[in-house]
Amino acid sequence: MSITKSVCIVFLAACLWGNFAFAQQVVKDSYIILFQQNAGVIDPPNPANAGKVPVGQPTSGQNKEQLAAELGLNGKIVSILEVNNGIVVKMNEQEAQQWRSDVRVMSVEQDFLLSFDAIQDVQGDFPLYRDNKLTIPRVDTDQQAGIFQGGVFQYDSAINAWRLQDYRVAPVADIFLLDSNAVELIVKETLPTQVFLKVKGSFSDSCQTLGRVNHRLKGNRFEVVISVASSGSQACFPEVKPFEKIIPLPVYGLSAGNYEYIVNGKITGSFELKNDNNL
Repeated sequence: MSITKSVCIVFLAACLWGNFAFAQQVVKDSYIILFQQNAGVIDPPNPANAGKVPVGQPTSGQNKEQLAAELGLNGKIVSILEVNNGIVVKMNEQEAQQWRSDVRVMSVEQDFLLSFDAIQDVQGDFPLYRDNKLTIPRVDTDQQAGIFQGGVFQYDSAINAWRLQDYRVAPVADIFLLDSNAVELIVKETLPTQVFLKVKGSFSDSCQTLGRVNHRLKGNRFEVVISVASSGSQACFPEVKPFEKIIPLPVYGLSAGNYEYIVNGKITGSFELKNDNNL
């Protein structure tokens, strides 16, 4: 679950500039076990030790080896995720499958690393001027983040003003839930803290693909909007197409406190930043 310092720096740039694509790489024989809130397995954080323990170590002082012995775990605990009420464990798939049936467990998922590939494209959030045309990637309204996309303006010297040539209204993706955990909150206990939303769902049309993902912070709530794009195929037919998307929330620089998120106006959740999220 650790992310190298260099990748953390890249992540900060992604939070600030928004021109990065995210790739997911599975970590072999490494799993994340999240426990039920009332399981009593993970000790609660100790605010007095915040910022005083190494990254990945619990502020509660809970011992990984002792916890593994108490659980009868046939594996090695790599990290205790006290914010997520879980652990990262080195074990095989057979052991992971056994833990999925434990009544104290909420979920067992394979661990992964997030890598960042810098790409400059039309999905960026910055205006582009080329051949006397100005392209505005997105425009927010009070009702929806990024509702207007791909606005193209042509300068008209006769009136000394810009004329609107083209734009589109982004339809919000109708997320068909694959399970009860369609949106999973992932908190990376690094310095600074990193927060991601792992969205799982499916489309019902063979021509539908994921469009832009827009988000903004209003007050203490992140509004995340996943839009739909078309693959451009002439022949569309009903087809269940699953998708999975990792969405980073720009939490760098935020003050300590409680924050909420809402995805496509349907799925909500919250998380806490225990400290001001700065280097």
